[in-house]
Amino acid sequence: MYMHAVEPRFRAACLRPAIRRVFERTVLSVVVLTVFGIIPGYSQVPDPPGFAPVSVKGSQVISLNVTCFDHQVGEAPPSPCAGELMFHDANGRAVKRETYSLRPGESMSLRLTVPSTVERVTIVPCIIPERGGRAIPSVEVFDREAGRVVLFEHPAAARMSDFNSSPRGRFSEAAFDPQPDPPVFGLMTVRSDQTVRLNINCFDHPVNGLPPSPCQGTIMVHDASGTVLRRGSYELNPGQTRSFEFIPPGSRSSLVGIVPCVLPDPGGTAVPSIEVADAAGGTALLINPAAARASQFQQ
Repeated sequence: MYMHAVEPRFRAACLRPAIRRVFERTVLSVVVLTVFGIIPGYSQVPDPPGFAPVSVKGSQVISLNVTCFDHQVGEAPPSPCAGELMFHDANGRAVKRETYSLRPGESMSLRLTVPSTVERVTIVPCIIPERGGRAIPSVEVFDREAGRVVLFEHPAAARMSDFNSSPRGRFSEAAFDPQPDPPVFGLMTVRSDQTVRLNINCFDHPVNGLPPSPCQGTIMVHDASGTVLRRGSYELNPGQTRSFEFIPPGSRSSLVGIVPCVLPDPGGTAVPSIEVADAAGGTALLINPAAARASQFQQ
């Protein structure tokens, strides 16, 4: 009887330290995940959308637009939006920037006119939102000779952390799996008299409180059978952009199916895009990745 009477208390006394240790570890894990923005919605640092590089011809106008969303999302009512818009060149220099402060429903644009003396220039649009309302960005390229918008671009990803190439030790969604999760492009059909440009931009701003870091990796162009038609590598400091040009094989005006490929090494956040240039050098087509991470294609 004595043993039966004491045993439950003894077991409870032994369990209390174990339960306390589990509770403390759980609280510590939640604090770490919250501080470093691993748990969505708990990050105290904005995770900005990421745009890929855009090629703009002389006399064209590129416009970075932002709209403050005017409707309730879940249980959250609309609220004001504030932040900064900017354009970088291929070396990471900010060539134009402006802050925005918008009420729900309002929009504004930052515009940059490329001088007519310039044949072509690479521009990287950038938006750094502050915490608050939901700022929805877009990019347009207006051609004054054509008298219309010739390119329209949404962000390559709504969150920069979606471009997952973080090594072990950098807290992110990939911190517990150091293997890069590359962006993926689908099959695209181009003419043999067009030029394909594969652009890589190394993001130059903090993501979830983490400072920018260098980017490196490999690019490839496959044909429809999987054969590698072009291979290259990139090593970029934050803010830098590199473009790889590829002329499809075949007789003039024949159609060729190709699959671009980007394999980032662990490190910085590299944002890719594909441009198809016509014979006059203008961008006829702009393609963002089909997904920022290959693992998004899971059955």
